[in-house]
Amino acid sequence: MNYIRILFFLLAVAFMGMQSACSSDDAIDASEYGDCIVTAAKIGTLSRTIHSKTSAGKDTLYSVTVQGVYYPLSIDHINGRIYNADSLPVGTRTDKTVFSAFSASGRLALRSLVSGEDTTFTLTDSLDFTHERFVTVYAYNGIGSRTYSVDLRVHKEEADSFCWTRVHGGEAALSALSDMRLVRWGSELLVYGIKEGKICVASADVAQPAAWNITDLSTDGLQPRSVVQMGQKLYALGTAGLLSSDDGRMWSLVATDFRPEALVAAGRQSLYAQRDGTVYASTDGVEWVAETLDEPAEWPLANYVSVAQLSRTDKQLENILMVGSADGQAKVWKRVVDLTGHENFGWFYLPAEDKNPYPCPNLQNAALMTYDTGSLLVGNTAEGRLVLYQSSDNGRTWLPDAITLPAGMTGTTVAAATDDDHYVWMICGGSGDVWRGRLNRLGWANQ
Repeated sequence: MNYIRILFFLLAVAFMGMQSACSSDDAIDASEYGDCIVTAAKIGTLSRTIHSKTSAGKDTLYSVTVQGVYYPLSIDHINGRIYNADSLPVGTRTDKTVFSAFSASGRLALRSLVSGEDTTFTLTDSLDFTHERFVTVYAYNGIGSRTYSVDLRVHKEEADSFCWTRVHGGEAALSALSDMRLVRWGSELLVYGIKEGKICVASADVAQPAAWNITDLSTDGLQPRSVVQMGQKLYALGTAGLLSSDDGRMWSLVATDFRPEALVAAGRQSLYAQRDGTVYASTDGVEWVAETLDEPAEWPLANYVSVAQLSRTDKQLENILMVGSADGQAKVWKRVVDLTGHENFGWFYLPAEDKNPYPCPNLQNAALMTYDTGSLLVGNTAEGRLVLYQSSDNGRTWLPDAITLPAGMTGTTVAAATDDDHYVWMICGGSGDVWRGRLNRLGWANQ
C-alpha cells in the first residue's frame, strides 16, 4: 500500500508540473532561446514631394502620401539584406521613414548614424533611411546575433518621362542629305540618302554616334527611301529592279522576274511589294505570291512606311502596321502573320472613323518605328513642321503629345529608328544633328 501511495503522489506532482509549464502566466526563460532572425518588415505611410507647374507656368511643389504596402520589402537571410525590389516613386521622402511592421525572433537594434553604435529600434519612431542602415537582431540567450543591411530604394527619375540628348551636332555628312531613310543594322546606324545628286549611305556605330563615314553607292538608281530590312538582308528598289544587300553597302540585283513598283512593308519572314494595284509577298525576294486586301480601293499610292512587332498576347503572331497616303489622306493597314505558317491572314484596312479624335496624320518624309509595345510616327506636316505621334492600339489612334520632340531640334527633315536598348534615334537633315532619346523606365535594370 505504501508503494501505491507513493506512485499516486508522484503522478499528482507530474500533472501539476505539466499544468505549470503550459500556463501563459509563467515568465519565459530568455536564456533558453537562441534565434536571431527578422521575421517581417513592412514600410508604413511615407510622404512624396512632386514638382509641377501652375497654370501660369511657374514651378510649384506639393506633397502626397505613398502607401508602403504597395512596395513590399524582400528579406534575404542568406546575404543579410532587406530591400524593396520595386523602387519607391521619385520624390519619396525616406528621411522620416515609419515602418508598419518590423519584427524579429530576438531583440532589434539599429546602428546609429552618429556614433556607429547600436541603439534601440523603436517601431513607432520616424527614422532616416536616406542611406543604407544596419539592423542587428540579438538572440534572447545573449549568444547569437545577425546583422541586416536595410536599403530603401527610390527612383531618381520619373518612369514615363522621355529624355532627349543631342549626341552629335552639325555633322556635314548628314546635313546635306535628302530623301533619308535610317536603318539600324546590327551595331550600326545606316542613313541612306541623296547628297549633291549622288546616292550614298552615312554610317556610324551606335556606341560612337559622333564618328560618321559616308560612302557613295554605285548601284544604279537605288531609291534611298525604299530600303527595308527582312531577315538578315536589306532590300531596296533600283533602276533595274529589286536589290538586296548583306552589309548595307554592296547591293546586287535579285534574280527574279518580278518587278515591284514599290516596297510597302517587311516582317521577320516576308517582304511585301506593290505592282499594278496588287500587293505581293515573298520570303526570299525571288518567288512572289499575291495577297488579299479587304478593301482594295483604300490601298495607298505613295509614302509607304511600316513596322513589324510581335503580338503582345501570342509570340507566334506578328503584327505588321503600314501607313501610306492617297488623296491627301493617311491610309493605315494591318496584317497579322502566323509565324508558324499554319494560318494565312490577309491585309485589312483601319479606316479613320468620324468619332476618332486622333486619326493618323498624313505626313511627308515619314518614319515609322516600334516603341514600348506601340508605334511612333515622325515626319513633316504639309506646312513643313516636324511632328511626332504615338499609337498604343495598333494604329487606330495617334496621340500628338505623348512624346515631344527635343526642344532644341533644328533641321528640315528627320530620319528615325530605334535600337535594342530602347533608344529612339533621329538624324536631322539640314542641320546634321544627331539626337537620342528614351523613356526612363525602359532604361531601368531589373534587379
